[in-house]
Amino acid sequence: MFLKKGKKKLYKSGKNWVAALLLSAAVLSFYSASLNQQTASAATSSQTKAVSYDKIANKQTVNYSAYVNENNRNDGLYSAPALTDVASMTSTGSAKSLNGHLVTVSEIDTTKRASTGVSYQYAKITDNNKSYWVDLRALNDSAQITSTQTVNFQAYINGDTRNDGLYSAPALTTSSSLTPLAYSKSLNKKLVTVSEIDTTKRASNGLSYQYAKITYNGKTYWVDTRAVFDSITSKQTNLNYYATINETTRNDGLYSAPALTSVASMASTGSVKTFDQDSVEVLEIDTTFRNSNDQKYQYAKVTNGTNTYWVDARALNASSFAKITSSKTEDYSAYINEASRNDSIYNNGPALTSPTTLTASALAKTVNGDQVEVIASDTTTRSNGSQYTYLEVKDGSNTYWIDSRAVTAYNFDSITDQQTVSETATINEGSRSDGLYNAPALTSPTSLTSTGSAKDLDGQTVTILEIDTTKRASNGNTYQYAKINFYGNTYWVDVRALDNSTYSGAIMVNFEDEHGNQLASSIEYTGKIGSTYQPEPKAITGYSVDLAKTGSTNLTYSSTTQTITYIYEKSTATTTDLLSGQGQGTSNDSWTVGTDVQPGWYKITPIGLGTDDNIVLNVEGSDSSDLPLANDISGAWFGNNSSAGEISSYQAYLTAGQVIEMQDNNDAITDQGLHLEALLTRPATSLIDPESPIPSSFQDLGAGIYEVGVDIRPGDYQVADIVGQGYLYTDDGTVGLNLGTGHGDISTGTITLTTGEFLTSTVDGISLEPEN
Repeated sequence: MFLKKGKKKLYKSGKNWVAALLLSAAVLSFYSASLNQQTASAATSSQTKAVSYDKIANKQTVNYSAYVNENNRNDGLYSAPALTDVASMTSTGSAKSLNGHLVTVSEIDTTKRASTGVSYQYAKITDNNKSYWVDLRALNDSAQITSTQTVNFQAYINGDTRNDGLYSAPALTTSSSLTPLAYSKSLNKKLVTVSEIDTTKRASNGLSYQYAKITYNGKTYWVDTRAVFDSITSKQTNLNYYATINETTRNDGLYSAPALTSVASMASTGSVKTFDQDSVEVLEIDTTFRNSNDQKYQYAKVTNGTNTYWVDARALNASSFAKITSSKTEDYSAYINEASRNDSIYNNGPALTSPTTLTASALAKTVNGDQVEVIASDTTTRSNGSQYTYLEVKDGSNTYWIDSRAVTAYNFDSITDQQTVSETATINEGSRSDGLYNAPALTSPTSLTSTGSAKDLDGQTVTILEIDTTKRASNGNTYQYAKINFYGNTYWVDVRALDNSTYSGAIMVNFEDEHGNQLASSIEYTGKIGSTYQPEPKAITGYSVDLAKTGSTNLTYSSTTQTITYIYEKSTATTTDLLSGQGQGTSNDSWTVGTDVQPGWYKITPIGLGTDDNIVLNVEGSDSSDLPLANDISGAWFGNNSSAGEISSYQAYLTAGQVIEMQDNNDAITDQGLHLEALLTRPATSLIDPESPIPSSFQDLGAGIYEVGVDIRPGDYQVADIVGQGYLYTDDGTVGLNLGTGHGDISTGTITLTTGEFLTSTVDGISLEPEN
């Protein structure tokens, strides 16, 4: 009644409102103190005390979504953090009115209660464009499902070391999944069926969680996946030993992770018996807690250098790595002798001394008889005390380690060249006394001595199968040996025992026009029978070679003289300027090849190009099937910025019927266009000519199209340097490089070019280095 009188007087009196307000506040504070023990004080009959509000100790700006959860609470809604000012001394409503609502949290303030010193947190929330402050404990974090995976396996629930909630959906993703329906302890050690795994992301902290959809006795729940999978209780890493797989009395599975600890490891990926008796490096050992029986198991992550997998640790027989007890440098020649042995070779060091030498790189029998250079020797001691010596040898371009007992020292001759042939010859020993060998003499252990005398075959006709060139280890001299067949018996003999005329051949190369007229002197090439002739056309002024009319030029030297005739067409290309606005079509910027421009090969450069200008060239045609032509040009941008794919010139091959279209981006500049310089002679002598030396250095190409065998020699090339960016490709698709320095581009690469291919480059400049 006293409070009602105070309020009544306050509203009825229009005078002394300040005094009335102070009196009312004092009365309210007195009343609150007597009921709720708040810190605000009221005036007594003899004195008045000031109201003490809670202080805001910290403010935090946030931005996330959360659910209001008042199921077991009864919070108020405030205009500011509660009890921090006059307006927040009482609530403006009940948080139950927002129960289950998804709200936006924009600020969290920490307050210190004036009466007790206890800290509280209040959140500023927005719902339907209205803002409130509410006790932070009234909010549940929200989560969003970021991925869903359908699965189908059975698992045991872990209710011993965990007590996860069972939800109607992945936790915090819906208003109905804010609180659990039950807890995992109620399903402890129960076998459930898992049908889905969802990954969620919490709104407040961005962390990801996984929930499993489980079914038990016809009821479906969602639970944290950690309650489904076996848990990893400890990890051992940085191990330094190897082991042998021993599945003699076991039947273990291979896993992608410790068994039953993840979706991927719920089932094995194969049988460990596949790797039985393999030597492996042990990378990690994890201890797991099995949900089904509360037992602990250990799984080892192992690798044999090729395969990495997890296996039950009980399948391993562990050993320490062998130690290298002495090392020294060697320098002598030898050969691999595996006649009565069965050794292995190792690429990364002596056997069993490191993780990468646990398994062999190959069997030594694959290199049996190879001549090698011994460069180092290591003595090793194994865990059982046994000592072994391994040699590091260089075998051609390969280097490996092998047991010293498989190596026999000797300086063999080296084979520097091998040519397969198929011709006949006559043995002519005359004043000679050659031996017959089972390999080129002195190149292997079995060819150190002859197996017979060539005099026994003097005057006989034999078939030549191969000619090898050798380099004598003792003096560096070069020798040639022929592999011959005589009535089913095969021998090797010095080529000087053969009639020379029987293993050399000739190819005559002619140069004519379409009417059979000789355009240049013929060239005769000679070579060993069975070797391949690398043809090249001759540069003849005013003519362009036509490979299609020439036909096949890939010949092999034989006992009879062969002929290649290159056919040339007289060049019809005429130097021409194409100016913007002076062509055909609706925009006067198109020209037809054969009518406005003569067919042929051209070097195209821009005319009147400004600093920031571009001229775009397109050339389109079609064959009888309406398919694009290999020499079409699609979007050649002439400009000054090569790094943006612009080019300064383009070598083009224009054929009758193609349509040339040009666009310039600056109408203010007159007389802009393209200059077409006729290339009357092909091949160009700077790139290819039978009388010029085979290039051993770079060949520079600008943007354009090049005919392999005419503009550039066939063979293997390394793209060594580029100016700008674009594409390098052939019309048959054997070459396709995206060149540049941007994301996904490459700046180098190896290509193989074959006679007759058209090589197109949209790069302003590239350098090709022949790989000899």
